[in-house]
Amino acid sequence: MKRLILVLSFVLVSAHAYKYNDFLLKVQLDLVPKILLLDKDFNKKIKGKTVTLAIVYEPYDEDIAKMIQQFLKRKYQGRLFDYNFQIKLVEAQKFIQNPDNFTAFYILKLTQQHLAKIRDIIKKMGRYTFVYDRDDLRHGFLFSIDLQRRPVIFANKRVLKKSFDFLPQLYTLVRFVDEKRPL
Repeated sequence: MKRLILVLSFVLVSAHAYKYNDFLLKVQLDLVPKILLLDKDFNKKIKGKTVTLAIVYEPYDEDIAKMIQQFLKRKYQGRLFDYNFQIKLVEAQKFIQNPDNFTAFYILKLTQQHLAKIRDIIKKMGRYTFVYDRDDLRHGFLFSIDLQRRPVIFANKRVLKKSFDFLPQLYTLVRFVDEKRPL
């Protein structure tokens, strides 16, 4: 009976887990911190000299979130140019219950319910958001990075215009997404 319960719980968790592309994850994680620095008002959006990136995930993606955290720690070794760089793991439901104000958010694939609630919380904070899945930009998040012939940065046009002002160099690289049109 214990085996049956164990197997069923594994199957249920596996059924909910999202399949991530390791190469795409690494490309995104290489670019996310660098994009942050292109904001003209970046210094106003950080606490002191510390940039804190929250990795938001569902419980079944905890291993992916930990892998991302380790990758970023190895790559940046706690520094992002002149800033301290911290990477925090944040389970979606816990964040909804007790939001914390991070510099930026990297959001893995979440349930629709969690996406909407987290979007509303972060929107009030006026923080940077990056989503793994480009389709999630429709929910009101700021950036996503996808692979085509080369990495392509997608930005939610409406969100970008409301709260952010980046250096002109970024705008030449970005493809804008309108929430109402198909991606």
